[in-house]
Amino acid sequence: MALGLVAARTAKWSVLGAAGAVVPFIPYSTDSFFRSRVAGAAPDAARTSAFKAFMATFVDQEAVPYPKISGTGKNRWGTVFHLGKSTDPVWKLAGPGVRPETQIAATQGFHMADAVADEFPTGSEDRTGIIVDPVFGCALQTGDSAPDKATRTITVQSSGIFYASSNGLDRRNPLGNDPRNWCSRGRIPDALVIRRDLVNAAIGNGTGLGHVLQMSLCETNSADAFVHPMVGAEKNKFGWGAEGTRIAIRPDVGLVARGLTGAPWRWLGPCRRVGVT
Repeated sequence: MALGLVAARTAKWSVLGAAGAVVPFIPYSTDSFFRSRVAGAAPDAARTSAFKAFMATFVDQEAVPYPKISGTGKNRWGTVFHLGKSTDPVWKLAGPGVRPETQIAATQGFHMADAVADEFPTGSEDRTGIIVDPVFGCALQTGDSAPDKATRTITVQSSGIFYASSNGLDRRNPLGNDPRNWCSRGRIPDALVIRRDLVNAAIGNGTGLGHVLQMSLCETNSADAFVHPMVGAEKNKFGWGAEGTRIAIRPDVGLVARGLTGAPWRWLGPCRRVGVT
């Protein structure tokens, strides 16, 4: 792997953030997994070696020498994102994907600019959306999302919700502290996107994003099941690793020497300390 990613054993956490730094809205408690870093975790050499071998030979990955950020538009794995504000109109969820946990998004709704509706692709893609609403204090994940501007509704086939006042864990996780939090397999909605406002703040403050990112691996291994913070795994998968495995960049990899500056450096550089799951 060109980036020298390493798998780490479970370790304790310490809170991210530089003293006095001005940082935009970041959800969840300061002791949350979302806002933590790996402290003192020894790299697992065997699992790291297996990870490299898998990524070098898997049919959908072997031609790509390094992980890359997926976008929206024609890329079917892209995620539509919006950070709501009080001046945005209120939209509501609809359709068979509204769960008891996300019913509040179908009644109370959530703040989203109308222009965001145009960013969702059409067709049979996942059409995933992440709407972070600091006004109502929650983050929504929507799947197979079909927005309707006329009614300001998004018809979904799946949905999840986490509350910013919690410790950012699914209610099925024994360490979770909010029974309202639910998302497929325990995914943390806010970890699925790289927010531009946090990148800008990181550049200005000389820091990282301030939170953990979740990477969608081409295929995990169902036999390995899942580890914290996840609470479930996909079935019939024969790739590498448990869902929730934390991966970091080796400290000796020279990212600046490889040409990383500005925004890419500010989110990728701290992956030495924070990692991705």
